[in-house]
Amino acid sequence: NNTYEFLNLPASARLTAMGGHLISVRDDDLSLALSNPSLLNPDMHQQIALSHNIFLGGINHGYVAYGHHAEKWNASLHAGLQYTTYGTFDAADEFGTITGEFKASEYAFVVGASRQVYEKLTFGANAKLITSQLETYNSVGLAADLGLFYQDTSGRFTASLVFKNAGAQLS
Repeated sequence: NNTYEFLNLPASARLTAMGGHLISVRDDDLSLALSNPSLLNPDMHQQIALSHNIFLGGINHGYVAYGHHAEKWNASLHAGLQYTTYGTFDAADEFGTITGEFKASEYAFVVGASRQVYEKLTFGANAKLITSQLETYNSVGLAADLGLFYQDTSGRFTASLVFKNAGAQLS
């Protein structure tokens, strides 16, 4: 039913601790931009996010990103790489004879931007180029995230609306 499920894995330990979703907290944590691009803000200027998770069975997942605020455009930007490597597997023929080894991995190259459109409302978008490799099988896809973030003037109430991973498998 789904493809590129690795995109739904949390991008940091903080996100994992919060159940995998934290879409309405706006601070200087750059990894939040992967969950909701409208959370990008000037406090993330020249920030680097780096996360690496080691799972059982040799599976690794991580996220690395860089944030930048472009004063000229009044926009906050980020670029990153989300990845999952599944380790090494034995390759076998139809009779079960081991013929070698192969690896499996998936990557998403992400670029995003956010801009405050009204005093209390920020809009953000991410674009993702996705690749998946399993033995001799390869896949390429595109996806996008759209987010809106609202914060009242007191800063005590926030709300977000996010559309995640809307896209298609191209090949």
